[in-house]
Amino acid sequence: MRLRWLVLLLTVLVLGGCSVAAKDDAEQQQAPAFTLKDLNGEEVSLQQYEGKLVLLSFWNSWCGPCKTEMPILQKLQTEYPDQVAVIGVNLSFQDIMKDVKAFVEDHQIEYKIALDKLGEVADSYQVRELPVLYLISPEGKILKRMVGAGTEEALRSEIEKNIEK
Repeated sequence: MRLRWLVLLLTVLVLGGCSVAAKDDAEQQQAPAFTLKDLNGEEVSLQQYEGKLVLLSFWNSWCGPCKTEMPILQKLQTEYPDQVAVIGVNLSFQDIMKDVKAFVEDHQIEYKIALDKLGEVADSYQVRELPVLYLISPEGKILKRMVGAGTEEALRSEIEKNIEK
């Protein structure tokens, strides 16, 4: 009976994602710079958002927890337009582009969607699971790494703690 519960718990955590903020060596390091193309072929770079708190979210269209988190990120981007920038990095080397575009359109996602076609940015951020979100300071330092779909309350709390009043 215990083995059944353990297997069930592990399955839920692996397949469903979990909202756990992971403290690791990446925090307080300089965020790796990148330049990617967005859905319109325009360049998106982390440097463009210097001076703002950045929520850098790695996602795929087939990831259930990613689909839960993206509308929350859109809402937060709308509520904090002058202080916060959201960048969604789609791991397009693992995704189908028509599904990516359909998801963004269907859910009215207006923040920047960058396409990591080769997986190089995901590698530089050590992305091993989805979704994973990095909170990056206005100076470009990694403040926090969050694995799993973040709740609105948890993300709002992190924003409030880190924006300049």
